[in-house]
Amino acid sequence: MANAVYPNFRNVLLSPGVNLATAAIKAALVTVTSGSTNYTYSAAHANLSDVASGAIFVAGVALTSLAVSAQALSAASVVWPSVAVSGSKKGDAIILYIDTGTAGTSTLIGYIDTATGLPATPTGQNITLNWSSSVLTD
Repeated sequence: MANAVYPNFRNVLLSPGVNLATAAIKAALVTVTSGSTNYTYSAAHANLSDVASGAIFVAGVALTSLAVSAQALSAASVVWPSVAVSGSKKGDAIILYIDTGTAGTSTLIGYIDTATGLPATPTGQNITLNWSSSVLTD
């Protein structure tokens, strides 16, 4: 699978009141190949509830210093603190979503499985994602 924007997110962008620069956007690490419950990207997925909770390796952390320019969303580096070792599980991919506090209404934005540092293998230390200057497109 290559990095992708969830098709439903495009519909959400056309809805009134969506402001990515002020939205509560989070990034979660998911397992794709290394857990007993793995995530498989689907263009039909729309909300965080479409991702099995067992596939979420590390819960979402908020993106900060959000900026939207040149058709790209950028943010400060994301840090998942003190990620514990859990068998052979690792963070194979990142899912970006707008967090509403409820999985059924938290809109999926994008799926990233091709980036420097992926897969992220836990050591008990922080896992840091430094955003690339490239644009997530599909």
